[in-house]
Amino acid sequence: IDRITHLFVVGWRSAFEIVLLSVVIYYGYLYFRGTRGAKVLTGLAIVFLALTLITTLLKLAVIGWILRSFSVFLAIALVVIFQPELRRALAELGGHPIFSLTSEKREMVHDLAEAVTQLSAKQFGALIAIERDTSIRVYEETGVQLEADF
Repeated sequence: IDRITHLFVVGWRSAFEIVLLSVVIYYGYLYFRGTRGAKVLTGLAIVFLALTLITTLLKLAVIGWILRSFSVFLAIALVVIFQPELRRALAELGGHPIFSLTSEKREMVHDLAEAVTQLSAKQFGALIAIERDTSIRVYEETGVQLEADF
């Protein structure tokens, strides 16, 4: 009886894991619902669960071991199979407002594009360096300074 009651003791970490997995599965379902990938995933899940159930009920140790070993390769196969859906999900995540450019950066990109367009129209060449993490002061001292907003 102690072993059985121990199974039902749920700590806050276990509850957190259950909630987190539920949210991930739910949003994954919403994302894949109605796509061709959903049908493939449903088919794979049914086959995998049926084989697991059969090997457990019939106590087929070797086939059970093969299924557990195959699950590692299944994870890689799922990435390959769902590559278009994963690419679309990552693109949507990258387009989220949290990750978008600030108005200051957006204005700088606009000004830079306008300057490049004007240089191209006049058939002038230019080497444009944008400083990020590494200082470009060495190149700045030998270049021609422009009256630019950025």
